[in-house]
Amino acid sequence: MSEDAYSNCDNVDSGADVKLEVEKLRIRFPRNVIRDKREFDNTYHPGIESADLVHMVHDVRVSKRDRGAFAPMSGEACRARGSHKQLCHNCGWTTTHQLGVGGYTSRLKVFHLRGNSAIWDLGPNGPWMLRDEPNNPTSVWETDYVAQQFLREEKPNMPLVEMHKFGGPNDKFHFTIMSRAKGSTIEAIWDTLTEEQKNDVRQDLTNCIKEWRQITRPHMQKVDGSELRDPFLGYCNSHACIKTGRDEEQWLENLTPAMRKGFLSDLWFRNGGENADQDTMTSWIKEADEKVAQLKANFPRGGPYVLTHGDLHSENVFISDDNEEKKYKVSAIIDWELAGFYPWWAERRRSDLDYILGVKDLCHPGYSVEDYEKVFKPVSQVSKAWRRAGNHTSSVHKPEKSKNRWFGPPFCACQPWPQEYRDVDLGLEEDEHLDIFDVDSTDSEDDEEDGRKKFPKYERDFLRWFNKINNHKSKHASLD
Repeated sequence: MSEDAYSNCDNVDSGADVKLEVEKLRIRFPRNVIRDKREFDNTYHPGIESADLVHMVHDVRVSKRDRGAFAPMSGEACRARGSHKQLCHNCGWTTTHQLGVGGYTSRLKVFHLRGNSAIWDLGPNGPWMLRDEPNNPTSVWETDYVAQQFLREEKPNMPLVEMHKFGGPNDKFHFTIMSRAKGSTIEAIWDTLTEEQKNDVRQDLTNCIKEWRQITRPHMQKVDGSELRDPFLGYCNSHACIKTGRDEEQWLENLTPAMRKGFLSDLWFRNGGENADQDTMTSWIKEADEKVAQLKANFPRGGPYVLTHGDLHSENVFISDDNEEKKYKVSAIIDWELAGFYPWWAERRRSDLDYILGVKDLCHPGYSVEDYEKVFKPVSQVSKAWRRAGNHTSSVHKPEKSKNRWFGPPFCACQPWPQEYRDVDLGLEEDEHLDIFDVDSTDSEDDEEDGRKKFPKYERDFLRWFNKINNHKSKHASLD
């Protein structure tokens, strides 16, 4: 029999392209082997498939798969068992664990990753999950936890997952035990529901939204009173980084540099700004400022500001009929990462539920569809104007992130992929979005090829002029 059944990799799964010896067993097994043979049950070994295992009964192989040249009792195995060499840096699994008697299989499996944070399943489809994250007071997961704790106190009957956080303010890491949301998301099962069941969901979700929107504040803020980041108008690269301030005036003021830059860049590049005279450029500034002023004048204003989920879509609302009435109701609303007190119209900006559920005023009870349509255009115009020059391709962030990357060793011989580590996940402080910045600190005028710079030369010329009219000191000699 060939002993060359396995590759030289210690981590083999059923999906890997590994040549396995398949031999038809034509021998007659001893009676005690036939008597005592049983099938492998992976109930207590989730993720392990019997087809991947070599099955021995009374030291007789009864599986088609052979264990190859490496035997558990060989001298090499004994040396490995005593070496305590780490095989997996994520779980701390060592050669001693791998070769230990009993075959422990972890019931903790990674469910979701986000940067240097993860959510683990505590058992296959079990009732609890574990969130493992660095201690960062400004992280969205911290906002999620604080917002849900706040809601439990203010609205005890609100359908939320249960959460218990472990870790002090000075600890490097926090661990949060969370209950698994019961039922399924609206996204997953909406099309399978009857019209009566859909009506039950609509009514219950409407009541939930009305309940939390009763909580108001005189200023825009997070539930703990800290300043909000803008996920509705001025967000770049899918995450919120512009601060809102305490009201619409401060919010618009923070959006103004990018709006102004967007209008001016259009005029500069359409009309050959590098060759324009001073009078022409002065007229551009006047035109851009008038456009910004008009957008700000049309923008809706006025509190009080209502508690807003901020990301109320069909995958963040779970529904279930596992209740006394056996009716489909909201069983959990998750991901309160963007929650805070915003203007009444903000909730609908990032929600798809009004379309899916067919309730157009779902996200703004107390205000009509006509009320929303009145604010939709001026709000959208501000957002569009900001994005022309405020997104991540036209701005910078301090401290600059993802400039350093480290790559670990390959996972194993047959899965030769290294893990990547980035400076963004090393616990750096909260970043600052900058629309006015020194482009010569970002891109120097040295011999480095232009394609390796964040901004090509024609953009750098415009950005230096934009800095000059904003009284921002540049390192470039011609403007000093």
